[in-house]
Amino acid sequence: MKNYKLLILLLFSCILFAQERIIDGNERPENYSPQKGDYLTNNLLDDFEGVFIWKNDNGKEILITLIKKKFYYEIADFYTDMLFGSIEYKRNNKIIIQKKVIESKDKISTSDTKTSPYQIMGGVVTSQSVELSINDEEKNKHIVGIFTKLENGKYLLKLKELRDNTIIRPGERGKESGFTLPEEMILIKLK
Repeated sequence: MKNYKLLILLLFSCILFAQERIIDGNERPENYSPQKGDYLTNNLLDDFEGVFIWKNDNGKEILITLIKKKFYYEIADFYTDMLFGSIEYKRNNKIIIQKKVIESKDKISTSDTKTSPYQIMGGVVTSQSVELSINDEEKNKHIVGIFTKLENGKYLLKLKELRDNTIIRPGERGKESGFTLPEEMILIKLK
């Protein structure tokens, strides 16, 4: 009888203290909303992990690194997979945008993104493309990129400006239009 009580207590403890339900983010149930401790996996991001390069004949070169990490939404208390990345932009071998190191920790939280802003963050839109938020440090603004998987290790990146309702006070300068990076480019996946 003691063994049964111990077994029931052990099973109850496992159920009670289980903190993480793993949910396939691509096959989640209809009307699903994340619960405390849930982890929404996203294997579609795997195709977008790696190092990508773009070059043109005018001496411009862009190197993008994307890594899939577990992202913690502190307010809602759940995890999901996201891409975090860095970007380096050179013009005639002169660095215009310096690559930043991506933190090596496995989990990144919303508060981490405030204290150490990432150059690139994103999640899956479809199985063939992902939406990226890119920090254009040169122009001090965020831009949106749709990163689409093509054939033979090639990826198309189309950028557009975020339109916000910025209030410009007298004597202040507004943000410049456009962005530092080319509007559209085809990158090759190196690894």
